[in-house]
Amino acid sequence: GQFVDYRDLAERQLGTIYEGLLEFQLVPLVPATSTFSIALENDKGERKASGSYYTPDYIVKFIVEHTVGPILRQSVANATTDQEKIAAVLAINVLDPAMGSGHFLVEATEYIARFLVDLGVSTGTDAQGEAEVGYWKRRVVQSCIYGVDLNPLAVDLAKLSLWLITVAKDRPLSFLDHHLRTGNALVGARIDTLGAAAPTKSRQPKANAAQLSLLDDDTFRRTMSSAVDSMFLIETSAGATVDEVKQQERAYTQLRDELTRRYGALANLATASAFGLALDATWWPVLADYAAGRRDDLPPSLLMLLESADRLATERHFFHWELEFPEVFFNRHGYPLGAAAGFDAVVGNPPYVRQEELAPFKPYFAAKYPDVYHGVADLFVYFFASGLRQARDGGRLAYISSNSWLRANYAQPLRTLLRTTTTVEALVDLGDNRVFADAPDVYPAIHVVRREIPPAQHNAQAAVFTRGEGLHDFATQVQRKMSAVSMHDQRDAGWQLGADAERQLFAKLQAHGRPLGEVINGQMYRGVLTGLNEAFIIDTAIRNRLIQADAKSAELIKPILRGEDLRPWYQEDEGRWLIALPNGWTRSQFGKGLNQEAAWDQFSQFYPSLAHHLAPFADAAQKRTDQGEYWWELRSCDYYDAFDQPKIFWPDIGKSPRFSWDDTGFWIGNTGYIAVTNDYALLGLLASRCAWFLISNIAIPFGERAGTNRYRLIDQYMRILPIPTPTDDVRASIALLAQEISANAKARYALHERVRRRISQDL
Repeated sequence: GQFVDYRDLAERQLGTIYEGLLEFQLVPLVPATSTFSIALENDKGERKASGSYYTPDYIVKFIVEHTVGPILRQSVANATTDQEKIAAVLAINVLDPAMGSGHFLVEATEYIARFLVDLGVSTGTDAQGEAEVGYWKRRVVQSCIYGVDLNPLAVDLAKLSLWLITVAKDRPLSFLDHHLRTGNALVGARIDTLGAAAPTKSRQPKANAAQLSLLDDDTFRRTMSSAVDSMFLIETSAGATVDEVKQQERAYTQLRDELTRRYGALANLATASAFGLALDATWWPVLADYAAGRRDDLPPSLLMLLESADRLATERHFFHWELEFPEVFFNRHGYPLGAAAGFDAVVGNPPYVRQEELAPFKPYFAAKYPDVYHGVADLFVYFFASGLRQARDGGRLAYISSNSWLRANYAQPLRTLLRTTTTVEALVDLGDNRVFADAPDVYPAIHVVRREIPPAQHNAQAAVFTRGEGLHDFATQVQRKMSAVSMHDQRDAGWQLGADAERQLFAKLQAHGRPLGEVINGQMYRGVLTGLNEAFIIDTAIRNRLIQADAKSAELIKPILRGEDLRPWYQEDEGRWLIALPNGWTRSQFGKGLNQEAAWDQFSQFYPSLAHHLAPFADAAQKRTDQGEYWWELRSCDYYDAFDQPKIFWPDIGKSPRFSWDDTGFWIGNTGYIAVTNDYALLGLLASRCAWFLISNIAIPFGERAGTNRYRLIDQYMRILPIPTPTDDVRASIALLAQEISANAKARYALHERVRRRISQDL
């Protein structure tokens, strides 16, 4: 468990490392046993900026065991001889599409190698004295392990991680370039979408030559056949000598020159068209002939187009799966593998990148992944979709990712896709158990699915962790917690992993009533965001001083609460006030067309005390994004008047019902919500245990405190909350109870406040 300087170790054992690699820290993240990993993080914090986090060893082992394990056992089920078993195992392909430093790939290599050792198959004379497990690791790395990452330095580190577990005396380092590639796993073209030249006489022509695919092109098929043969030779070569490794490198260089360079230009062009590069479909036959070598020249305009596409490909890191890994998608005759095309297992920890950072890619994602696209979906949603596309029929996919996809609105298309097109085998909700040390606010879940249409009455195995127990013996804990959960009747509005009886009750309650958003005619609003609370939110002493200096300012100062002030049935008034100058207020008071200086002069003249208070905050207020037309105004909002109406308050995060009534004109900050209504009965319904049961099954758990989940009570979950429609008598009864409870709660709070003040004064 001691720190090891792998820079020195690498230099001594492995010779020269890739240029630039040694300026990064190489830090072992698990004890230096037979299995360890290396993490990449430079002084710019690129590891966190990229949304990648180190996955603990016990998580990696669980995922590999539940994806690679079943596939291995199935692969040798009908094999009888050692050679059949070896061939079956080494034919398995395991992919991590966001491999980072290669932690999942290292574990997959170890797992498959141990499986071969446990099978008792003979290494024959190929091992030449090498340790059995070491020999199989080298064979597995060369044949079975695939990885992609956007960061080229991460790819180098993944190679280093795999070299360190396969290094052997008198053996060169394995050739890994053919399986570990740099690129954006989500952005690229599919071969069947690329245009081809007109068909030969031996093929039936289609209606429009521009609609032909490269799959119809004989030259492309021959090129693909040659590429698959080259990959096969690389994988089956022992690589036991330096000459053999150099031969592998030469074969791969020739493969990329013939396949990737020639047809990659077409793929880049097709992908670039989704990023704004104008493309005429009638050009495809000419471009296909050029790529296939059937013509040597192109018009200057097309050459410039290809150059622009290549530049964009470099900038966006286009990655064309079938061209990068032809042997996974095509047979040795150059024909698509059909249902067998793709990887046997797709594993990993996709990057955590919020939707706000995805703006340049959203139009592309909408077109490329329409079955899961949502305007505010996080990046990992598209890794789900891409991973399923890269998996073969019957293959498995397992990720650890944020558990928000189980209930979030943006993941409803993803849930529909998983429920209807995959067989969900296992779901583990890890809750707020700090799985990622450098990402304490990420609440992850593990899912294992098989790319196969689920049976009609399918059950998955599910486990849900609570905070109090920790993750001290993960494998045992999961095994103890696992219980059957039916998937066919899960609601795509949000999956429930509890017992079936609880889910049936939830479904029954969901089936009655109308959504809250409909009941209140859409009048649900988040609180006010000032962008500079220290300027616009004041205490009672400052408020009184401002009003004393200028009585007119009273009309612009509103009582305001925070989310933490909202208690069950009442609010705690801590004496906070908001200087409420909405966007457009200045123009309505002093006329249009005033510049900032002139408008400020007018404001200072008519409201001197407010101007005197706000003036010191001018610089900070002008820099904030949440401002109106003038810096002393609040952001544009069309519902400020709603705060003066009767309403129900609740906080944006809660571990229990904290709904309360207000008809005195309180405003709320951005950590609270309001529903505008005159119906006291609605307050009673929202504060009930039935409503909280529904909320806790609809909203996303935000983590736990004192062993109790907190939930995000934000618009997207509260708006869909079903509200039953009671009879008039029942409604009146509930309303009366809600009024009585509210009055008692407020009276108790007032009594507490008097007692506190009395104690403070007397003692």
